[in-house]
Amino acid sequence: SQALAELVALRDASPDAVIPFSEDTFARLASTPPAASQRPYTLAFFLTAAHMMDKPKLGLRSMRKEWGRLAVAVKEAEAARPTGGKKPHPPIFMASLEFRDARDVFQRLGASSLPWVVTLRPGVAASPDSGPLKLEAADVMRHEAYGARHWAASDFASFLKDRAPGAG
Repeated sequence: SQALAELVALRDASPDAVIPFSEDTFARLASTPPAASQRPYTLAFFLTAAHMMDKPKLGLRSMRKEWGRLAVAVKEAEAARPTGGKKPHPPIFMASLEFRDARDVFQRLGASSLPWVVTLRPGVAASPDSGPLKLEAADVMRHEAYGARHWAASDFASFLKDRAPGAG
């Protein structure tokens, strides 16, 4: 599909395989295709805000770096995935959203604090219009489930494995 090809190109153009999303990119690539019941890929987002990046208690800068480390590993795993046999799981694309570029998307994803990490699995419907998305509580990475600390790439990997088919 055109969206899949665009995601691959954006990922490949990023130095750490994390795709920067804006409100326009989200409307175009996170929405469910018109004639489909779901999108053919999973999107995983790390939400951040430039004015909060250097707050030591939040640790956003170090966590964003870890998010990039995982994105590179996911990209390499996607490239090494066997193509024969059973139907493959949908690919996973790692992305980031900056508050000043995507305020509406922050609201749609229910972001109430930072860090905010969320997956949009293929079956989570998203219209290109505004309005909250119907996410399950487990679609958002929470400190109660993954530890009350600054997350490392391995923590993000555990979350993706729990929420995205084929992430293992």
